[in-house]
Amino acid sequence: MAVKGIDVSKYNGAVDWTQVRSAGIKFAMIRAGMGNTAAQEDPWFRRHMDGALAAGLDVGCYWMNYYRTVEEARKEARAFLEVIAPYKGRISYPLSSDYEGDSIRYAKQCGYAPTSHTVTEQTVAFLETLEKAGWYVVCYTNQDFYKNWFIRDRMAPYDVWLADWGNNNQGFDVTPHYPCGLHQTSSNGSIAGVSGRVDIDLAYKDYPSIIKNNGLNGISGSASPAPTPEPAPVPVERTYTVVRGDTLSGIAARYGTTYQALAAYNGIANPNLIHVGQVIRIPGAGQEATSAIGVGSKVRVKQGAKDYDKGRTLSSAVYTGVYDVIQIKGDRAVIGKGQTVTAALALNHLDLV
Repeated sequence: MAVKGIDVSKYNGAVDWTQVRSAGIKFAMIRAGMGNTAAQEDPWFRRHMDGALAAGLDVGCYWMNYYRTVEEARKEARAFLEVIAPYKGRISYPLSSDYEGDSIRYAKQCGYAPTSHTVTEQTVAFLETLEKAGWYVVCYTNQDFYKNWFIRDRMAPYDVWLADWGNNNQGFDVTPHYPCGLHQTSSNGSIAGVSGRVDIDLAYKDYPSIIKNNGLNGISGSASPAPTPEPAPVPVERTYTVVRGDTLSGIAARYGTTYQALAAYNGIANPNLIHVGQVIRIPGAGQEATSAIGVGSKVRVKQGAKDYDKGRTLSSAVYTGVYDVIQIKGDRAVIGKGQTVTAALALNHLDLV
């Protein structure tokens, strides 16, 4: 069931958060600031955070982006982290980028020529910097940017906060045109406790549970997020050539497995019948389980898994979804939703659903 929320900034001024909570609002996305220095903190940020938390709302934060280069994007992310640092451990909703039309106009005024490639790579750099610091992230976007500015395959690992308003007078009763975890349904909402109009939102995911269960946002029971475990090495298959006097059970005992497992792995119909010179394939640890994964299988990604081709850490959102196996070559599997690719991973980094 979707959860109702609002997003606010200095433009909303004072908010009676107790009234907001009584109106059925469960979470707030609060603007922390903009630009590439902590000095550009939103002047109402702390008052909004303190009020929302005191009223018992879950909170997330967003940062208005004006980066023009990848390095500026990383600098903005570091400024964002500095501003929200006092609230680490209490932010149970995502951190979000906010690159919009004003961001494009600013870049052009400064002599830059933004393209879908530059905007996408800069936004990825911003989100990656936050992720590496242990935070769950989303990308705020509207339909125009989703279709025309962000390269979908590159942004696929990231959760989406989609501004999709319908006619902007439907309240929360709007169906999004694209998949998203957060949905801004209107900029014309009316909520008790907020003067004037306010942006209203729906959350389709249980972010507090996802974030807590994955030890993100400092909500892991320790002062700093739990380190990401290194995935187990890809198992290496070995072979054994049968000699006179061998039995399948004897070979299995030698390699710490069972004759039933070896028979199944090698397609041997009669475990009592092997012959001299026959090559027996010995699976590496865990390979028996992954051998059951095939094209079309439904899988989850193991915590700590990294991109097969680039070795980079995956978006935190990837670990919470169920994916289709699109392609398998050797120990490399391509996963996604339908035929939309999310990532390539080692087979032993996947669990069957």
